[in-house]
Amino acid sequence: MLVFSTKEFGSVVVDNKDAFRDSICKKSNCATQCFSYSSPKYGMGRRIMRVPDPMHFLNLCLVLDENWSRLEDEYRKSLISESSPVLFEKGQWPESTNPLSNFGEFNEKCILESYGSRFELVADVSKYYGSIYSHAIPWALEGKEEAQKNHNADTPGNNIDQAIRLCQNNETIGIPIGPYTSLVVSEIIGCHIDHEITKTHAKIKGKRFIDDYRFYFDDANEAQTFYYNLQDTLSQFRLDLNTLKTEIRHFPYSLEDPWVSDLKETSNSLIDGTKNEKEILVAFFSRAFEYSKQFPTSAVLLFALKRISNWTVKKDNYDVFESILLRTLAVEPRSFPAVLSLLLSNFDRLDKEKVKEVLERIIDKNVRPRNGYELAWCLFSATALDISLSEECISKILEVRESLSTALIVNLVATGKQVLNPKHDLNEIGEKTTNWLTNYQISLDRKKAFKINGFARLLMKKKVSFFEAIPKDKNELSEILINCSVRENNQYNASLT
Repeated sequence: MLVFSTKEFGSVVVDNKDAFRDSICKKSNCATQCFSYSSPKYGMGRRIMRVPDPMHFLNLCLVLDENWSRLEDEYRKSLISESSPVLFEKGQWPESTNPLSNFGEFNEKCILESYGSRFELVADVSKYYGSIYSHAIPWALEGKEEAQKNHNADTPGNNIDQAIRLCQNNETIGIPIGPYTSLVVSEIIGCHIDHEITKTHAKIKGKRFIDDYRFYFDDANEAQTFYYNLQDTLSQFRLDLNTLKTEIRHFPYSLEDPWVSDLKETSNSLIDGTKNEKEILVAFFSRAFEYSKQFPTSAVLLFALKRISNWTVKKDNYDVFESILLRTLAVEPRSFPAVLSLLLSNFDRLDKEKVKEVLERIIDKNVRPRNGYELAWCLFSATALDISLSEECISKILEVRESLSTALIVNLVATGKQVLNPKHDLNEIGEKTTNWLTNYQISLDRKKAFKINGFARLLMKKKVSFFEAIPKDKNELSEILINCSVRENNQYNASLT
């Protein structure tokens, strides 16, 4: 998510790795709690994103780095994974590439795999990240029986298990949704399961992308047998298939959703510079809105916005375009990066009062449920567009003490982007919150440690912020947001649940 960034954290840790490593507490009573925020899925569904305390997040990264050769061995066992992380060197610090951008390639490879087959098994692991049992990590790396006998031994699996638990208050169920480290960890189990199911089905045709499976068969009974085998193997690692997203399909079936083809064709008319721009613009979004109702579990509106991300609307049609964008934002909160990018690219024509009204309505709607994604994006959007939200809106957010948006307000106050009513005392806000991000940002603002551990004090001395400065250049920020919207679109398509 653009409003929260670990770029400064990563740079400072690379330059001072020994000092930070020495300040990590690995005892179980030092376990820290993630700060969490609510993020939208499709419909009324929500996903709880969790961001680990930086001390134990670094510890997890170091443990994964120390055991990388063993992890690569496990990844190589899978003949079907299309989401295994890849390591490369950047200075002295390894980074995991983001496979989410490869979801389109996954679809293409599935088409290639499907030749000559009449049946497709589509399967999805239920609440994958939220269901992963941390002790299953050593089961995958050392073998279940061996791991249970030696659960205190110094092994790669046990060390990763402990590092994960330290990130989440010693909890064993689930891994944080959000950090790339969770992809690295989930692929340990995913690739091991791949290996197990292909041992008995050596010639299986199919692919897996994180928690999505697609396999191809000539016979329906064969597909059914494989389904039961997959279900049984997953259950050995305390995972289950999502029955609502699991089915056996008989070819012929569409290789691409009909709405995709239609919106591609209509958007091409806009991009090509048609004379009837306003009519086609309205028709394009009318179809997108209708398709979003027909296919509520698909990211239709995100796809539509992606299709026109680099398109420039004619001056006479901008008012209509802006109204459509704001309507889209009101019904599809995941569109914030794409809509904000388009508004920034038309900044000179922006109707700020209209945008402010919409942002404040979104805040009113999301403040009581404490929907952090929407609240934070409203704050970020207002700042990026040079719009001052009402004092009442800011007060409402601070009163509910939602983690992400409260920490962002503290940052905006510290950087002079937001004026805070004197009635809101930051120390009082910090006293009533347990999330590390808000307390760290308060400490940074006040230049005095406030309810933070020794590791965070080191970060504070280095003036590390977890919120990047917003670029003053509107076009530069617009380009950044385009890339952000592409990543989020891929993430929702990948169905990380």
